[in-house]
Amino acid sequence: MASSMKNAKFVIDSNSFIDPFKRYYSMSHFPSYWAWFEGCLTGSSREIVIPEVVYKELSGSGDQLSIWLANQIRPFVFKGYETDPQYLTQYGKIMNYLQTCGYYQTPAIANWSQDWKADPKLIAMAAAYGWQIITFEQSAGQLSAKCPMKKEPKIPDVANAMGVRCISLFQIEDRYQLSV
Repeated sequence: MASSMKNAKFVIDSNSFIDPFKRYYSMSHFPSYWAWFEGCLTGSSREIVIPEVVYKELSGSGDQLSIWLANQIRPFVFKGYETDPQYLTQYGKIMNYLQTCGYYQTPAIANWSQDWKADPKLIAMAAAYGWQIITFEQSAGQLSAKCPMKKEPKIPDVANAMGVRCISLFQIEDRYQLSV
């Protein structure tokens, strides 16, 4: 793991950018929120990591969020994890779990097998480095091998099976005492 990530405690999901941007804190009305968020991602403590796979999901749309990410956050994007043996081991465990647990049908597993898919990578990073995942995604509820899901797995369900904790951005806002 890169030494610049030594303080990291959290890895962040795309929806923790998208939901605030679209639903809660418009950039034009809440610039203080985005300044706070920038500090969390780029400040000296750098406890929150934005991995390259999430950055790639969010960039390129040309909207205000992708421009902000490119201008403010890009130099702080976490890269190089995909060659780290710890990460690769955890990623393999996740993909094996999906294929053997019986909770997911083939299309759901195939979705998570795509190189561009961030969800299994977030879980692998969190498991490899002892981080928690910041996400708004919710559990699918009771999973059953008798009725496997056609839809893609949910981060909290697979993370839980891997021993990784998920928290919401609202919990991070409380932790860092956000005041807008």
